[in-house]
Parts: sequence; structure tokens; C-alpha cells
Amino acid sequence: MSYLLSLQSIVFVLWAVQMFRVLSLLRQRGEAKTGHHYSGPITFLGAVRDWLADLAMRNDRRILGLLTVLLILCIAVFATLAERQRAPGSDLLPPQSDQ
Repeated sequence: MSYLLSLQSIVFVLWAVQMFRVLSLLRQRGEAKTGHHYSGPITFLGAVRDWLADLAMRNDRRILGLLTVLLILCIAVFATLAERQRAPGSDLLPPQSDQ
């Protein structure tokens, strides 16, 4: 089970790096469009729309999508295995003694 947790950790770090790159790129696009360092949510949504339509960013979108799906699968498999390894009745509260 520790190998799965290690795999999940590696996938998460890769996903976080890719997400940071994408968010940084979106901020740069918004800044280039408005000239303001923090340009607001409307400009951010426009930058996301432009990023989604940009053919040059297709590879980045695919990598981010693949890492997201892989991370979700790792979490689901880890949760399923953890549930199966749990002892029967371990979700019940221990009996209380009347003293």
C-alpha cells in the first residue's frame, strides 16, 4: 500500500507543478491584456478562455488533464484499498463502561 501512496505523492507533485505553470501563464496573459498585475476575475476568465482556444497550449492542456485524471484514479484506488483493509467493525465506537 505504501507504493500506491508514493505513486500518488509523485503524481500530486507533478500535477501541482503543471497547475502552477498554467496559473502563472494565465496571470501573465491577463497582465499583458490589461497592464495590471492583479487584473481581476473577469480578465482571468478571459485568459482561461484564450488558453483553452490556443492551439499552441494543446500539449499543456493534455498533460494537465492526464495528470488530473491520474490523480483522481490514485485517490480512488487508495481509498478503496484502505476501506478493504480496515478491520470489520472498526467504524463503531468502543463500548463505554458504566462506572
